[in-house]
Amino acid sequence: MVNQQFQDVFTPDPATDTTIILMLLCVFKHNLFQTCMNPNNWIEQQHFPAHT
Repeated sequence: MVNQQFQDVFTPDPATDTTIILMLLCVFKHNLFQTCMNPNNWIEQQHFPAHT
């Protein structure tokens, strides 16, 4: 019973994995676009991250 619960918790959900991958791709492409368009702004963000 405990083993079954363990498997349920740690078995990846394909739909969730796909959503996460798409989100990461969108963030990556967005950051890459910002970097290409304004590299100085990107460097400033890396050294002085915005406090939100």
